[in-house]
Amino acid sequence: MKKISGLKSVLLIVVILSFVPNTGLALSIWFPKFGKPIVCKDHIAFTSVDKKRLICIDLTGKKIWEKKYSKPIIENQRDDDSIVIQVDRRVIAVDVPTGKETPMFETRSRHETVHFDQQSGLAWSRDDRKKHRMFRMLDPTSGAIRWEQPDVEFVAIVLERTMVCLTGKQIGTRGEYALADAAVEAFEIKTGKKIWRFPLSNSTDIAFEMTENRWRETSSSHSKGYYAKSWVHAVYVAPYVVILDGDARLVCLQAEDGEIANEVGSSVDFDNRIPYIATKDGLLAYKTHESPPKPDLTSLAESIDELTDEELMAKTTRDFDQTRQFLHFVSLPDFKE
Repeated sequence: MKKISGLKSVLLIVVILSFVPNTGLALSIWFPKFGKPIVCKDHIAFTSVDKKRLICIDLTGKKIWEKKYSKPIIENQRDDDSIVIQVDRRVIAVDVPTGKETPMFETRSRHETVHFDQQSGLAWSRDDRKKHRMFRMLDPTSGAIRWEQPDVEFVAIVLERTMVCLTGKQIGTRGEYALADAAVEAFEIKTGKKIWRFPLSNSTDIAFEMTENRWRETSSSHSKGYYAKSWVHAVYVAPYVVILDGDARLVCLQAEDGEIANEVGSSVDFDNRIPYIATKDGLLAYKTHESPPKPDLTSLAESIDELTDEELMAKTTRDFDQTRQFLHFVSLPDFKE
């Protein structure tokens, strides 16, 4: 296992597997103290934990170049050879093999965060300030605004002519925020015109934190309305958009107009820690789980006092392993296995 010289080791160890071109061999590299790696052909770029250093290595783990910045950066992969970074308001293209930087444009404020989507070539930005909250579709070269919409929270799916987003109006809470009137909506990419809207179940509020293309519940002081119990997923299986609304409802929508084609109700116990996927055969894959019966808490508390630390760990692991998990492959829109 190759160690990258010059970087201090910490407890976090992440392994990334990349196939070496023309060999079919996989390379295992140990990354101490780093940000999420971006693989560009035969190079890997990543940041330090404080996001103030950008480092490039080859597939043997040899450091090719390193750059330092005065402020934390945000990085996005643009294509197979380049990434785009944002330093404060400055948006810069970086050629990964050489490290050459090319200035692109500046954002309207330091609160505006730009995202580049590698697959579609689109660029958009978000300003998260409460009084200035705005989603903007941008020209990916100049940064000019093509259209903007205040209620878009996150882009879930990008199709040929439309993009499917989580939307809602922010409501401040202690330590995070909630979304009122939350929905999944489709917008025309060129103009921003709303094509369809699917309200999330009883969606008065959704308290959440954002991780990539998933929205997860956080502990919120709001007690009214609807809260996503865990994840809200959206996936495209042509010609449908499938949404996991909380963990109680799997809905199949027509991607063109948002009409409900079919749904699976709360009788299914979805395991929403694992996002469902679309397969190459046009099937939808999703996971459910069946938990063991809940123990008698009184007797459990008494027995725990009599266990050693090792016995308690073994019991906890054994109880967890009793949870049964099922992977389903279904056709759409009938959800037939």
